[in-house]
Amino acid sequence: MIETIKPDIIIGCETWLKPSVSQGEFLPSDYTVYRKDRPDGYGGVLLAVQTSLNSHEITITSETELVAA
Repeated sequence: MIETIKPDIIIGCETWLKPSVSQGEFLPSDYTVYRKDRPDGYGGVLLAVQTSLNSHEITITSETELVAA
């Protein structure tokens, strides 16, 4: 669906990704991905932005599952 629609921004929650999982395993390479994973692999959030858009991560110090760009 992502390769067909090609959205500019993708927001994901309950990703269940462990930090050892690389971006290339679940999204095309034309996205910059910002993630906050849980070490145990449960929960987690992500924000994926098309590389054609200028983006950078906004660092937020919090124990909340939150990612911003």
